[in-house]
Amino acid sequence: MATSPSFFQEYWGWLLVALVLHVFFAMAFALSTFAIPRQVPQQLTVKAVLVDETKTKSAQEAQARQKQERERQQRKVEEQREREQQQKEAQQRKAKLDQQRRAKADAEQKVKADNARKAELKARQVAESKAKAKAKASAESKAKLEAERKAKAESERKAKLDAERKVRADAEKKMADAAAARRESELAASMAAEEQLIAARTSGELAEYIALIKQRVERNWVKPSGSASAIECEVYVSQIPGGEVVGVKTGRCNADAAVIRSVEAAVYKSSPLPVPSNPRLFERNLRFMFKPQD
Repeated sequence: MATSPSFFQEYWGWLLVALVLHVFFAMAFALSTFAIPRQVPQQLTVKAVLVDETKTKSAQEAQARQKQERERQQRKVEEQREREQQQKEAQQRKAKLDQQRRAKADAEQKVKADNARKAELKARQVAESKAKAKAKASAESKAKLEAERKAKAESERKAKLDAERKVRADAEKKMADAAAARRESELAASMAAEEQLIAARTSGELAEYIALIKQRVERNWVKPSGSASAIECEVYVSQIPGGEVVGVKTGRCNADAAVIRSVEAAVYKSSPLPVPSNPRLFERNLRFMFKPQD
């Protein structure tokens, strides 16, 4: 397994100690070699060699132990790193699985929510469609009833109008017939009265009626003194039924004003005037010639 670059950063202290020990033992070995005089006996030389070998062996063993320790520490570190890496990978796998489970749950929830939304939408659409159909049917039913009501009302209105027109027509016909009959009757009566009046006038009754009026006026006339004789004045008299005089005026007259005033006074004095024997001969406005006999 490759050593991570952080290994030397974590264990640089141990490496420094090992390096110092190597330098120390090397210097000790060198000093011990150069410090022995050449005059030393052979025995001392052998001892020194043995001592040096022992030291060298000890140093080598120490180096070996240090190396083993370093290797052990390195293995420990690598094992720790491997455990951490495995733990990290396990956590990553767990996180990935959790994420996958959450994603799956979210997807399932989304599908469920989407299905619920679709179902709700469909149910709402179905409800709206039913409501629209119901409203349409209700509106059509109301429209039909309203049309029938209007048609019935229109038929009744027309029947009522026809009946009223018939009643009016019958009443107008009756009134027209009655008016026609009345006109015919009035016309017949008028014609009969006219015929009677003509007959009365032609028979001398009207002349007799006018003569009676003239006679009364002449009797009530007071001739002004100094007036001329042969007076002849046209007199217009207005009267009401019963003969009461309501107005007098003169037309052509050959006398002076005093005579005219006396004639008018005589007419008022003669009120009420004589009534005709035949009521049809009565006229509101009369004309006669005032010619008194001297």
